[in-house]
Amino acid sequence: MLAIGGWTATGPTAIVEAYSPNTNTWQTLASLASGRNGLAAATVDGKVYAIGGSTIGVSNLVEVYDPVHNTWSHRAPLPTARAMLAAAVVDGRLYAIGGRDNMNQSLATVEVYDPATNTWRNRAPLPTARDSLAVAVEHNRRLYAIDGATNGFPRDVVEEYDPKTDTWRTLQAMPALRAGAAAVTGLDGRIYVFGGEHYALGFLATVEAYDPRTNTWTTRANLNRDYLSGAPGVGNAFYALGGARGNGLEFVGTVEVAQVPLPFQVYLPLVLVTRSQEG
Repeated sequence: MLAIGGWTATGPTAIVEAYSPNTNTWQTLASLASGRNGLAAATVDGKVYAIGGSTIGVSNLVEVYDPVHNTWSHRAPLPTARAMLAAAVVDGRLYAIGGRDNMNQSLATVEVYDPATNTWRNRAPLPTARDSLAVAVEHNRRLYAIDGATNGFPRDVVEEYDPKTDTWRTLQAMPALRAGAAAVTGLDGRIYVFGGEHYALGFLATVEAYDPRTNTWTTRANLNRDYLSGAPGVGNAFYALGGARGNGLEFVGTVEVAQVPLPFQVYLPLVLVTRSQEG
């Protein structure tokens, strides 16, 4: 698992760290070209893509990490510069979804990147413009855009994208409004959503599961702490890594693991998160 960039007590960071669940240890890797907060990250063919984000303003920077050589290199920039976007991979193509522009306006923009040609193209926009959203890909190879915020107001929206038809449809809303949550998909077919933030209630410890087969949500055991975080999955466990608490200025380095009963396993072998560290 990699923790890439993010925000620390001193501002945007370029730090990249790798966590090994087997040894419960961290290793520092080659840094990003520049510090970025609110970027999106995903893996294609074993390489890691860090997309967009913000430094002073929003960025269109795309970097790819080669774990064999521990090096970053540049790729074709995002057509639409943005931060607080989400990323997911379907059939070897990388989707950059939603986000926020330099005017802090939420975007409905969806763009897809083809690593084979190093090119981007536009796709059908989100029905609901959002930043700080969570995204997951289910076994049917459809993409789910979950929660987020529209111009500062948290949403409970769930929308499903079909890459074959380039169309979106709206599904059952989440039980509660939130933004900045993390989502992962399991082999049981459910999508698990962790943590996040409600701008009136603060940071959340809630965990909820969505079943695409029945279009229903269920509540699961809470995280031990309330915070904005990433939640990669390995085997039958989810890992909540770092984040922020309280008024958003308390950065935490906590790592929590939630075991899920077998035969559940995580569908994606590697999920990447942006990082906040304890100041």
